[in-house]
Amino acid sequence: MTAVIFDLDGTLVDSAPAICAVVNTLLAELSVPPLTLEDSKGYMGYGAPRFLDQALASRGIGRSEVQFAEHLRRFLVLYEAAPPDANPPFPAVQQVLDQLVAKGVRLGLCTNKPTAPTYAILRALAWDRLFSAIVTGDTLPQRKPSAEPVLETARRLGSAINFYVGDSEVDAEAARAARLPFILHERGYRRQSIEEMRPQASFTHYEQLPKILASFAAAA
Repeated sequence: MTAVIFDLDGTLVDSAPAICAVVNTLLAELSVPPLTLEDSKGYMGYGAPRFLDQALASRGIGRSEVQFAEHLRRFLVLYEAAPPDANPPFPAVQQVLDQLVAKGVRLGLCTNKPTAPTYAILRALAWDRLFSAIVTGDTLPQRKPSAEPVLETARRLGSAINFYVGDSEVDAEAARAARLPFILHERGYRRQSIEEMRPQASFTHYEQLPKILASFAAAA
């Protein structure tokens, strides 16, 4: 049975506006200027601690470990309280996921997003039972681009053929480290060109994904 592992932010859902709003709430509390949406997209992909570290540094906020821990705690409180329905799926994602499941494909989710907001989004979209394996940024000591989160998701899926679908350099590096074919969602939050990222395949519209997966599975 074929299995497909997906990233979440920038791959399945357009979460950058919601994340930008959360961090800007914190920055307003600290009396510093907000991030732009493009700023926020540029810091995404490596998990909440690194995202916040870059956001604070960009606004000249120095920190000790104690100060950063407090800022991170507040950021996570705001993050978990944000409306999960502010993270809309990209067009046609729902029907493609349903189509894959109907064909017996097992779905995995591997994200650097913290556990609580991940599950809040999944519940809001009625996706909490759609994925057979879920690994978040809190599941393991390592986060992507380490291979371990991707490999752990694959182990939990228990299927012989796995593909990794993501949108960023972090995803591309994690897939290479895990030795899984990487399929790029071109409308996500990448900073490099498609050529630099070297995916095995890429797509703009989700309707294209089933055919790409079928061609890879047939060749495996």
